[in-house]
Amino acid sequence: MPTVKIKLKYSTCFLSIMLMLLTSCDEINTNDPEKVYYHWADGGAPTGVELQKGRYWQSAHWTKEYVMFLQLKPTQEWWRNFKVINRFEGHRIDKVGVSRSEIFEVEPPDWIEKPDWFTPDQGSEVYGQFGGSKYFWDTKNEMLFIYEIQL
Repeated sequence: MPTVKIKLKYSTCFLSIMLMLLTSCDEINTNDPEKVYYHWADGGAPTGVELQKGRYWQSAHWTKEYVMFLQLKPTQEWWRNFKVINRFEGHRIDKVGVSRSEIFEVEPPDWIEKPDWFTPDQGSEVYGQFGGSKYFWDTKNEMLFIYEIQL
């Protein structure tokens, strides 16, 4: 009889874990820049960071796949810290020998269109990687355009 209790205990545990893994949350799909920043950063924007426009999609799957477009005007301190935290200096792609048009391409998945407003200045500093997330820093207007993808 003890082996039946153990098997039942393991079966119940296994079914509970499978139920948690297979049960999905709701998909997130928003154009509200406040909500976009909140989902991206797991919190609201700090004082002084002006959120301009945003687009965010997150899968209902537990792996948190997402695509984000965000336009913001950060403080100088926020931008300096963001560059350091993300080690941008080693990932500046506007300095490589590739055409500017190729550097400014973003490749969202078929189910998410690039918003019409996502038009970083062609003179921007560009950080990130080809075929992945990119960060466009407009030095003249101190505006940041972010395209982030995690699939």
